[in-house]
Amino acid sequence: MTDDLEGQPAISIVIPHYGDPAVTSALIVGLRAQILRRQMQIIVADDCSPIPFPEHEGVDLVRLPVNRGFGTAVNRGAELAQHPLLMVLNSDVAPEEDFIERLVTAVQPHLPCIASPNLVEGDRRGTTASSHFPSARPQFLNAMMPVSAWRNRRPPRTPSATLEDKIAWVAGACMLLRTEDFRRVDGFDEGFYMYSEDIDICRRLADVGVPSFHAEDVELEHVHGGSTDPSKVNVWAAASRFRYAEKWGFRRRLAAGLATASMVNLAYNGLRRATGRDVRPLERVMYEWSMLSYGWRRRDPRDDR
Repeated sequence: MTDDLEGQPAISIVIPHYGDPAVTSALIVGLRAQILRRQMQIIVADDCSPIPFPEHEGVDLVRLPVNRGFGTAVNRGAELAQHPLLMVLNSDVAPEEDFIERLVTAVQPHLPCIASPNLVEGDRRGTTASSHFPSARPQFLNAMMPVSAWRNRRPPRTPSATLEDKIAWVAGACMLLRTEDFRRVDGFDEGFYMYSEDIDICRRLADVGVPSFHAEDVELEHVHGGSTDPSKVNVWAAASRFRYAEKWGFRRRLAAGLATASMVNLAYNGLRRATGRDVRPLERVMYEWSMLSYGWRRRDPRDDR
């Protein structure tokens, strides 16, 4: 592992690729336009994309023989990392020319940590961090439509503390940490196909004394879902939600909570339909139970191909 001539830690950037090579190629162009005071290694991990990513001069390329998902692709790419700092970067982001230096400058005083900037997704900002790890009760409440409707009617509250003060995890679309810390916990858990693997690695790092950090003054544009199949997102999320819950000890509580929420939603939508609302209570509850059943049966989306 090396530093550059100015003594700044060099950085290895792993980009998992699946889909249109033009998206990842555009990101590489953006990275090469960065104003840097450090060496940079670009690694592309092609997750058996239907359109293989082409060779690029100066880019280390690893090809997976089968599609195994985000975490596995990042792990294979990170095996090639040569530098002290490691960045995991979705292909569907658009960094400004000073992004890397601004993020590293913000994060360096807090190392060792795992950090993320603010992701800008359309009009939304600050979507990359949470103050709590997932548990059964919040997911139960979030799944109940009456609770969601009530929350949407309330005026937004001013937070009493910044996320920086109480951060639990950061999102995997952009993560920065020391390469040694990534390897210390063996990278991402490859049992996750898509989603929740970022929360899981933050939790495992926290257990060995590496906290999460939200670099809230640094922003990165993210085209959310630009590298995923929107028709499969809900199934992937259901599988990952239950795998995470099983790993961290609340699978049965989660299932009971989601089943209860479904019954509440059925009654709620029945009342709404009786007042003339254009809702389909039975169709909705059947969908919710199909997602619950999929997750509960420990289905791995990779087995569906």
